[in-house]
Amino acid sequence: MCRGAERPPALWHNESRRMRKRYLAAMGFYVLLAGLAYFQFSGMVRLALWVFLGGLALKSWIHWKRLGH
Repeated sequence: MCRGAERPPALWHNESRRMRKRYLAAMGFYVLLAGLAYFQFSGMVRLALWVFLGGLALKSWIHWKRLGH
C-alpha cells in the first residue's frame, strides 16, 4: 500500500507548532488592530472595523478548527 500523503510524526509536529504560532500571531494582530481602531476612529467607522476584524478572526478560527487543532 502506498501512503504518500502521510508524513513522519516529527515533521507533522513541527508543522503543527508553526501553524499554531501563525494562528496566535494572526489573532494578536486582529486584537492590535481593534485596539488601534478604538483610539483612531469613532462611531460607525469604528463599529464597521470591529465587525470586519471580528469576521476575519472568526474565519481564522473556523479554518484552525477544520485543520483539527
